[in-house]
Amino acid sequence: MEESRLSNAISNFGEVLVNHGLRDSPVASEEPEGMICETNFVLPGVYQPFHNINATAWLHGETSPFLMLMKKTQVEYTNMDMILAGRQRPFSDKYECVLLKPSNETQKTAKVNFSLTIDCVPARNESLVLVTMENKASLRSADINRTLKQTIVEVSMICKNENNVFALVTEESEEERVSILNKNTTVRPSMEPDAEIYIEKGTFDMPTDLTINVFDCDMSDHMLMQTAPLSTTLLSINTSNDHQLRKEVEITIPVKVPEDDNDSMCVLGTSKDNPQTVEDWEVMDADISDDGKGVCFRTKHLSIFTPIRKSDIEKDINGVVDALHAARRSVKKVIFDIYIRFDSNKRGRFELVVEVTSPRKEARELRENFWKKDGFIKHNSNNSICTVNSMQNFRIKIKGNFHSQNKNVFTVLRYDGKRGAKSILLELEVSNSSPAIDGIVLIEKEMEFVEIVEKVIPQSGIFCSKNMLIKESVVRKVAEKLLEIPIELEIPVEDQIEIFESNSPDTEGNVPVPDDDILEAMATEIEIKYPSTIPGYTAQILATIASQIDSTKLEPLRTNLMVNETDFKKMMDNSNTPAITALQVLLRYRGKRPHVSQVTTIQSVLRGIGAEDLALLLPDTKDLR
Repeated sequence: MEESRLSNAISNFGEVLVNHGLRDSPVASEEPEGMICETNFVLPGVYQPFHNINATAWLHGETSPFLMLMKKTQVEYTNMDMILAGRQRPFSDKYECVLLKPSNETQKTAKVNFSLTIDCVPARNESLVLVTMENKASLRSADINRTLKQTIVEVSMICKNENNVFALVTEESEEERVSILNKNTTVRPSMEPDAEIYIEKGTFDMPTDLTINVFDCDMSDHMLMQTAPLSTTLLSINTSNDHQLRKEVEITIPVKVPEDDNDSMCVLGTSKDNPQTVEDWEVMDADISDDGKGVCFRTKHLSIFTPIRKSDIEKDINGVVDALHAARRSVKKVIFDIYIRFDSNKRGRFELVVEVTSPRKEARELRENFWKKDGFIKHNSNNSICTVNSMQNFRIKIKGNFHSQNKNVFTVLRYDGKRGAKSILLELEVSNSSPAIDGIVLIEKEMEFVEIVEKVIPQSGIFCSKNMLIKESVVRKVAEKLLEIPIELEIPVEDQIEIFESNSPDTEGNVPVPDDDILEAMATEIEIKYPSTIPGYTAQILATIASQIDSTKLEPLRTNLMVNETDFKKMMDNSNTPAITALQVLLRYRGKRPHVSQVTTIQSVLRGIGAEDLALLLPDTKDLR
């Protein structure tokens, strides 16, 4: 009975989405850029993986099964300002969960646990916080497992049968205070558990408090190193009442270096609370820890220490010290890049990405490859390096012969300094059918300052003779011009692939050419003219998919891939079979510059028209990015 009900629910899933307002029609519509959707049945007490989203769901209690729709929107394609507070900055992508009941059951909520794997690791002086639209979720620090490159987080929340939006953000942790009594003590800072401070009995004359702060310092980003990167930890240790040390303290600080890096290490330290110049620092000898993951040294003064390569000190000690000062001030060197993608369906319409990233060559090449896979081309017109706060808002304005559908005067780009890059995507259109884009992108740095204003409060009552004057602190936001990037680019000619005249020619024996041969010839011609750089997303794969599509699926395929009716009629007239027409539709959507987002859309459309098996012929987009 239960199996039959679940089977019926799956077959009517498109209608369920329509009834919940999540889709305009039972046929799949195109997923927005940067979004991944996945739907599964979740049974009570059973771990249900969502493979495409890198998540696992677990349903609590004695409840009936739910259809669960999960969506993940990449941070590059979304704005999470509405769920951020104060100085929070995004750490994860944005997640949405919807519980769907196929039948008319009364239960509308359920407690669900999510296990999320995030390809990012928080800084040591940051704590993870879960934010939602209604604060209906919980997150415990014990549920966070940091690995070398990933963070696994356990989230528990009450989900409703409507959109439940949540994300992980980071907040800077407060400095840590530790009381030291007159006994042997080993201190492991909570912000950096791999660090260790060993204090012998009698080191201080009396009980004292240590104030500890930890900073992540990426030397390679700040110094623009072209050699192996070095990510080190800056440890700041101070005592209350300036208590002096009578004995040496043994300190171990972790350091992240490549496995093949055999360079010897030392420690750069200072006894000054606010070092300003190279002369304020001294080079201290250090040994590699037993596990090889840190450096150990002894000292009789406390303040600021960091492991560093000896070769970096010898090559550029000024650059090293500058990077350390930048880490303490939480400032970063960044550069702005522009990426553009033209709409293949309407000439003059285009998408423009403004991205702030590390100026290091390797980092920029990595980001360029990311956007290139989505069909964007880099506009090389800016190489100005800027120094900004690690948490900085920028105002993006556009001027020229193009305009945005958004009527706002500017768009805010929030730089979080976490993933090395942050971007916004603007949908623009050239005015007056101009043959080229001609304008500028203006980037302004947003700053806050506190202004004291006087406010008059009228007195009330029969004996009051004058008004009361009070002073209030008001936070003002102002913008300072940072950069202008000129945009001058010719709009490419028609990006769509021409319609084939593919009627089957007869051979001398009047035997028609088989469909498979026609499909192969069409696919080969397109792949030679406009080769795909996406592994597994070739014209030949599309031909294989088209060969399995019948006439009942042609119209929804055409509608969802946005091929207009006039072109579709021409395709039908020039094709003998549904398979050839289907390939024409797929190739028209693919265009001359195939990219990863098209794969996601085609997979979604195929699933929506009941061709889930054909969607599996395309590669997993998670492996392509």
